[in-house]
Amino acid sequence: MTTRKKITTMKTTKKFKNTNEKTTKKRTTNKKKSHQLTTKKKTKKVNTMKKKKVNTLKKKKKKKKTSMTKTMETKTTKRKTVKKKENKNTTMKKKNNTMKKEEYYYYEEENYKEEYEDYK
Repeated sequence: MTTRKKITTMKTTKKFKNTNEKTTKKRTTNKKKSHQLTTKKKTKKVNTMKKKKVNTLKKKKKKKKTSMTKTMETKTTKRKTVKKKENKNTTMKKKNNTMKKEEYYYYEEENYKEEYEDYK
């Protein structure tokens, strides 16, 4: 005759507030696992927002490759047309910068006039 050994488990108290029930560790783990298996659903929930984003990315066209001369032209035109918006906080700084620029242009014009007179 073979004798069965009893499985001894440590009795532990739950760490939740307002409860003093004593349960065995082994039983609780088994219960949890079985419960999870029964309640899990096979159908997956799909997030619609993610789907929309993916679709928009797919629709975007690839940029065509252009020659170097074309790119240079476009760069220069863009630089001329783009104007920065002025912030009210940095008005003083901008004024100082404009003064410096005016002085520079003034000198440049003088030099140009001198050269033009020499040419005549």
